[in-house]
Amino acid sequence: MTIDMKDLTFTIPFRYDSEDRLRNLRTIIAYINKHFDTNIHVMEESNERRFHDSGKFQYTFIQTNDPYMHRTKCLNMMAKMSATPFIVNYDTDVLLPIRQYIESIFLLRNNSYDMIFPYDGRFINFVPPFLDKIVADISLDGITEKNGHMIHPMSVGGSIFWNKSKFFEIGGEVEYCKSWGYEDNIRNIIANRLGLRVHRVSGILYHLNHPSSINSANTSSEQYRRNEAEFHKINGMDANMIRNYIKTWPWVK
Repeated sequence: MTIDMKDLTFTIPFRYDSEDRLRNLRTIIAYINKHFDTNIHVMEESNERRFHDSGKFQYTFIQTNDPYMHRTKCLNMMAKMSATPFIVNYDTDVLLPIRQYIESIFLLRNNSYDMIFPYDGRFINFVPPFLDKIVADISLDGITEKNGHMIHPMSVGGSIFWNKSKFFEIGGEVEYCKSWGYEDNIRNIIANRLGLRVHRVSGILYHLNHPSSINSANTSSEQYRRNEAEFHKINGMDANMIRNYIKTWPWVK
């Protein structure tokens, strides 16, 4: 029996850069639908559609020739398109133990918090043979932290549960950031300085391995430097300055 999460939408931005990335997307969709009666929205942004699956999810294709994925814009678009009071910013390569999803939505429904990391910060990467087992079984049963290796001990990305009204209250994702780098840190700074009730659920975040690309681990690109500059700009602001800055963002008008 699936668990009722019809008041929640998983918003998943996607760009094809390897068969592993496509495999991971299929795996997380199957895993979510296996356990939850919920809503999934996949937004593929690229010059060519590569995801042709059909199933229990909403799909949107955004045509672009920009080599840098505009992930923040995709997340904002999907949030605006969602019809549920709660959303999850969800990467194409992550899974959580079932308990952590359930605890996160419970806390949102009870208005205990506004923004929830459904894990305690430990971001653990899994490669074969354990990755193969997860993909084959569509399950995390028998998989432990010891089977993977640490990417980050206190991550602020990957998966974030939101009260949608609070997400929009702080301007959503900062669309000045594209590709990869600093966008997670910026979001965390804004949420904390504007007084959102932020919480972490105990447990780890499982990351399904994939090759690195320009949009996942490139620290030498011009776009990465622009993201870094945006981070330093916002990090130097107090709460009132951030609120005034949000008022200038074209995507919130």
